Amino acid sequence: MTCIAALVHNGIIHMASDSEASDDSSCVTISTPKIAVNGDYIVGVSQSLRVLNILHNTSLPPVPSLSNLYSFMSVEFVQDIAETLENTPGTATREKMEEGTEILVGTLGRLFLIGSDYSVHEATQPYMAIGNGSLAALGSLFSTDDLSPKNRVIKAVKASAEFSTGVRGPINHLKFEQTY
Repeated sequence: MTCIAALVHNGIIHMASDSEASDDSSCVTISTPKIAVNGDYIVGVSQSLRVLNILHNTSLPPVPSLSNLYSFMSVEFVQDIAETLENTPGTATREKMEEGTEILVGTLGRLFLIGSDYSVHEATQPYMAIGNGSLAALGSLFSTDDLSPKNRVIKAVKASAEFSTGVRGPINHLKFEQTY
């Protein structure tokens, strides 16, 4: 259960996340952020805390040029993630991650959603949200273009915490700026 919201503004990526971890019978507030900058990427993970641990602390492949970024993300990037997770006990097989796991990746001013089957989708809007609280977050992002980018993603996660179970503060925010 989670909410991660991201927004691209003038090539800068802002990402925010909640702090709840839950299962069928309990929930806790965790101090481990669900979002992190790792090399050329800002990465947020919903559902699997183990996948989060790995992707925030393993070496990710360097980002190529803008011209073939979608192709790179769809093939080489997810292949690298699949191999890393396959070689780590309890996280995934080459074909699939833990059911419901989603990864939100930002790089070079673009946002990508990686599904539990390693499918890759690029955002058509300058924002995206994942997790069970994503619908409330997307509504907030759609309707708050008068706010600063930081305040928009934070407000989106706050909206999610208000209207979704399994989402609560404190809210973490990161700003990721690259030169390209």
